Amino acid sequence: METKLFYDHDSDMLEVLFEKPIADEHALELSFNIVLFVNPKTGKPINLTILDYKRLLEMERIPLDNFRKLPPTLQRDIRRLLANEPINNFLEWVEEPRLKKPYVRILSPEVRHLLAA
Repeated sequence: METKLFYDHDSDMLEVLFEKPIADEHALELSFNIVLFVNPKTGKPINLTILDYKRLLEMERIPLDNFRKLPPTLQRDIRRLLANEPINNFLEWVEEPRLKKPYVRILSPEVRHLLAA
């Protein structure tokens, strides 16, 4: 399936659909504003939802407040997902050892053009 983008101007929500949704997908709340939905059988990303998208797009880094609460194996899986396509087209892991929690940065300049329309 081709990646599809849906943006709602009223709620400032970006939804990125990578695969068709399934009934038993797992929602991984990385932060209050970023939720990644994953197929539990394949481990592949299904959907990425970003709330307050325009505001987050302007931020240098976004803390993944809920990341450290996840089991270590799930943390590794999420880092792997964030490091590879298609997720790394939209989110970039910010690696700074001095920071106490993990961060990401919103990517995808082509999405900015959609928002301007």
